[in-house]
Amino acid sequence: MSLTSLRKKNLLERLLERKRRMEKIKNFEVINKPKLDPCHKKLLKKYTVNNMKKLRLLLFELFMLEGKEYDQNVHFDLDYINSAYREILYLWKIDKDPLMFQS
Repeated sequence: MSLTSLRKKNLLERLLERKRRMEKIKNFEVINKPKLDPCHKKLLKKYTVNNMKKLRLLLFELFMLEGKEYDQNVHFDLDYINSAYREILYLWKIDKDPLMFQS
C-alpha cells in the first residue's frame, strides 16, 4: 500500500470517527437538568453562539476574574467547559470543510 493511500485511509478513518462522535453529541438526551453554579451557567451562556468566528474569540477570553487565585473546585469545571467548547468549534470546522483537516 502506498504512503498516499495510507494517508487517505487514515484521514477517512479519522473523519468517520469524528462523524460518529458528532452523531453521539447530536443524539444525546439529557435526563435531568443539572444544578450549576452561577459562574458555570454564565460561561455556558457566553459560549452558546451560532457563529464560529464569535465562538473562537470568546474561547480566547479569560474566564477567571483578575485577581482571583486558581481554585480547583471552581476553575477546573470552567476549564472543562472551555475545553468542551473548543472541541465543538473543531467539530464545526470539520463539518464545514472536512478536507481542510488532512494531515
